[in-house]
Amino acid sequence: MSELKPCPCCGSCEASIKVMTVGTFRVFCESCRLCIPGCQTREEAVEAWNIRAPQSQWISVANELPKISGPYWTFNGDDANESVIQQRVHMYDSDHRQFNSHTVTHWMQLPEPPQ
Repeated sequence: MSELKPCPCCGSCEASIKVMTVGTFRVFCESCRLCIPGCQTREEAVEAWNIRAPQSQWISVANELPKISGPYWTFNGDDANESVIQQRVHMYDSDHRQFNSHTVTHWMQLPEPPQ
């Protein structure tokens, strides 16, 4: 099994794998409480948590959706009002092929946290 990378949101190394009662696995950050949706195996949970991209381009949800459940940096172009939080992390569920917000118009993988 691969080692977990630091949290993509807060950079903490306090992430752990939790076994859920339904037999799925989640990675959970003890510091900021970010967690990924349930995965079928430990390895899938680690892979979803460790997804990073050094520098990504925005991808339209109309053109492509992520292949793996987990956290992604999103642009929320369908928000009713422009705000500084139009860019933020949202969770994507590959089983249901949707983000946890209906306002997401674009997404990209999270970058590596600072060293």
